[in-house]
Amino acid sequence: MLKFLRPLKLALKYYVSVFVILGFLFFLTDAATSFLYKPKIDTVKYEILKLLFYDFGIAAVIALVLYIPYSFISNYKEGLSRIFINIICFLLFLINLGLNAYYAQSRVPLGSDLFGYNVSELIMIVNASVSIGLKQIMMGSLVPLVFFGLTFLSRFYYSKTRYLFFTLLIGLFYLIISPFIDSNPLNHLGFFIKDTIEYKNSAKDRSQPKKALSEYPLFKVTKFENDVLGQNLNLGEQKPNIILIVVEGLGRDFMGQNAQYPGFMPYLDSLSKNSLYWSNFMSNAGRSFGALPSIIGSAPFGEQGFLDLPKLPDHYSLIQLLKKHGYYTSYFEGGDSSFDRKINYLQNEGIESLTDMASFGPGYNVVTNKENGFTWGYPDAEIFKKTLTLIKPLEKPRFDLILTISNHEPFLIPNQAFYEKKAKLILEKSKIGGEEEDNIEDNMGVFSTLIYTDESIKNFISNFKKNPTYSNSIIIITGDHRLIPIPQKDAICRYHVPLIITGPLVKAPIEFKGISSHMDIMPSILTMLEKKYKIKLEDKNPFIGSGVSSSKNFESIKDIPLMRYKGGFKDAVIGNSFVSNNDIFLIKDNLEIEENYGSINAINLKSTMRDMQDLHKYVTENNKIIPKTAKINTTIIKVASKEQMAVYTKFAKGKGPYETFMVAREFAFNKKRKDALTLVEYVLTQDPNIFDATVLRGRIYAWEGQYAVAEKEFLAVIDRKPLYQDSYRAAITMYWWMGNRQKALSLYNKAKVNFKEDRDFLNELMGLISKIK
Repeated sequence: MLKFLRPLKLALKYYVSVFVILGFLFFLTDAATSFLYKPKIDTVKYEILKLLFYDFGIAAVIALVLYIPYSFISNYKEGLSRIFINIICFLLFLINLGLNAYYAQSRVPLGSDLFGYNVSELIMIVNASVSIGLKQIMMGSLVPLVFFGLTFLSRFYYSKTRYLFFTLLIGLFYLIISPFIDSNPLNHLGFFIKDTIEYKNSAKDRSQPKKALSEYPLFKVTKFENDVLGQNLNLGEQKPNIILIVVEGLGRDFMGQNAQYPGFMPYLDSLSKNSLYWSNFMSNAGRSFGALPSIIGSAPFGEQGFLDLPKLPDHYSLIQLLKKHGYYTSYFEGGDSSFDRKINYLQNEGIESLTDMASFGPGYNVVTNKENGFTWGYPDAEIFKKTLTLIKPLEKPRFDLILTISNHEPFLIPNQAFYEKKAKLILEKSKIGGEEEDNIEDNMGVFSTLIYTDESIKNFISNFKKNPTYSNSIIIITGDHRLIPIPQKDAICRYHVPLIITGPLVKAPIEFKGISSHMDIMPSILTMLEKKYKIKLEDKNPFIGSGVSSSKNFESIKDIPLMRYKGGFKDAVIGNSFVSNNDIFLIKDNLEIEENYGSINAINLKSTMRDMQDLHKYVTENNKIIPKTAKINTTIIKVASKEQMAVYTKFAKGKGPYETFMVAREFAFNKKRKDALTLVEYVLTQDPNIFDATVLRGRIYAWEGQYAVAEKEFLAVIDRKPLYQDSYRAAITMYWWMGNRQKALSLYNKAKVNFKEDRDFLNELMGLISKIK
C-alpha cells in the first residue's frame, strides 16, 4: 500500500499542477468560444462564471480517473508517468478544441451522434464544415497561447497535500451536483462525455420494455377516414402524379408568416398563401438521416435511426404500396445517395429509377469548396434541371421523390457573390434588427443559399408547368429539418418545418394550424387514394402517423416521436406538451414553447416518453413491425451472407467498404477470384454505389468467360454513372475478347457524347476497338 502511494509523496505537486493547467486551458478555449459564438451577448458573463466551475470541475474529475494509472506507472518509472499524463491531458485539450470548432461551424454541440457515422461519412462531414475566417483564425491562435500558458503555470509549485484533496473535493462535488443543474452547451467536452454516457446507459436500459407489449404492437387495423387531401383537391378519374420535394434545411424560421428570418424565401412565402399549408408542421428528426423513413415509411426509430439498422425489418413504405397500386417510382438527388445509407433503403423498397450525383452526364456543374475541393454534389438548380429531363408521361401515374442539398454546410452555390448581394439588400430593406440582424450578417452565405434554393424551386415549378404530366400532379414540399448553423431560439425549432401541397389540383388555399409531422404524410396520401380510387389497402398497418391535421385552428393532440440526432431519441410531442430530455414545455401556436415544470402530468408524460422509446426499440430490433405473412415487398436488398462475412472476417476485418474492395482487387489480379468475388459481393451489400466493385465483378465474370453476365454489370454502371471511364474500358476490352466490333462501336458512340472534350480518352477507346478483327 505504501509503495502504491509513493507518487503521492514524490509527484503530488506536479500532478496537481497539470490538472489546474488543464482546467485553465479548458476555460480559456471555452470562454473564447462563448465570446465569439454565443448568440446572446448579455448572458456571456453568466456563462463565463459557469465555465469556471464546469471546466475546473471536469479537470478535477479527470484527475480522479487518471490517478490510478498514473500511480501504477509511477511505481515503475516516475518520468514515464509524467509523459503519460502530459500526453493524455494534451489530447483531451485538443479534443475540447475540436469540439469547440465543431460547435463554431454547426452551432450545436457534438454528442453521441458521433457514433452514428462511419469513418468515411465523418471525413465527408468534416470536409463539408471546413471554413477559415477571422473567428477561426482567432480560435487557432489559442494553440500557441496554450503552450505559453502551460510554460508559465508550470512554474507554480504546490508543496502540500491539501491541494490534492482540494482537487478531489472539486471533482466529487462536480460529480454529485452536475446531474441536477443545467448543462452548459458551450462546455463541449463535458457535454460530449455526458451525452455519450447517457446514450450507452440508455441502450442498456432499453434492453427490456417496462410495459408489456403484444408481439406486433404497431400492426393494427387502420381506418382511412380523415381524407384532408381528397377533400381539398380536384381529383380526376386518373390517379394523380405525386412529386414530393424534401428541401435540405428548410425550417419554418425562414419562410411563411411569423418567420423569425422573413424575406429570404419570397417564392415559398407566396406559395404558402396560395396552397394547402401546414404552418405548425414538424420533421421527426433533427438531421437528414430521419427524413426518408419518416416521410415515406411512417416508420419507427432504430437505435441510430431506421436506415442504420443492420438489417431492415419487415415494414411498409409509400414506394412499396404505390408500386402495388400501379405507380412508377423514382428518386432524384444531387448528392451521394450512399450517405446515411439512403440508397440501401430505396433499393430495399424497390425504387424503379434512382438518380444521384453519379448519374449526371455532361452539361451539369458541380460547385466545390475552393479550400479543400470538397463537394456535396450538384446544387439545387442542377438537380431540378436533371429531374425535368427525366419526368416523362407514362401509361401509369408517377411518384417522384426529390431531395435538395444546397442548404447544408459549406453552403456553396453558383454565383455566390450575386446571391450574397441580394441577401444584404433584403436585410437592408427589412425591419429585422437585434440578434436576428447580427445572425444574418454573420451568416450571409447561409441566407444567400436560402434565396438560391427558393429561386431554384420557383424555376422548377414554372418549367414543370410545361410538362404534360403537370395538369394531373400534386406537388408536396417540406423540409428535412431546420438548418443547423443559425442559432436556435429553443429546443423545438430544429423540428419546425413547413408542409406545402400545391399544383393545379388544389381547390383553394387553406392554412392548417393543427400540429402534424412527416410521419403523417404517407397515411394521408394513402387515405386520399383509398377514398377516391377505391384501391384496396392493407387492413392492418404499422404507421406511427395517422394523417395530417385538418384543423384550421391551433391544436396539439398527437403523440409525435422526435429523434434529435442519431442515437438521440430524447424528444417527443405528447398532446400539448413537448418533452425534451426530461424537461417539459407547453406548446403554443407557431410552435412557441414555455417552461412547464410544474405540470401535474410530469410523471405521466415521462412515463409515456419511456414507453415510446421502448416500443421503437422493441419493434425495430426484433423485426416486429409487421408479421412475415403480411409482407408485400419482394425486392428486399441483399445483406451480407454468412459466407461473405466469413471471408470478410478472414481477410478484411475492420476495413471499410472501399478498403475491402482494394483487398478484393488484389485477390482478383492474383487469380484468387472466388474470394475476390465474395468480398465484392460483401462490399456491395454495404455500399451499392462503389462502382469500382461492380466493374471488378464484371471483369471477374469476363475473365471466366461469362460475357453476358459481365456485359450486364458494365452497362449497369455506365447507365448509373455515365462519366465513369473505367466501365467503358472494361466493356470495350471484353468486346475485343469477344470479337464483337459492332457492340464496341455502339458503346464508343455513347462515350463520344459523354466525353466529347476528352480526346485522349476517346483515342484510347478507339485504340482498343482497332484491335478487334
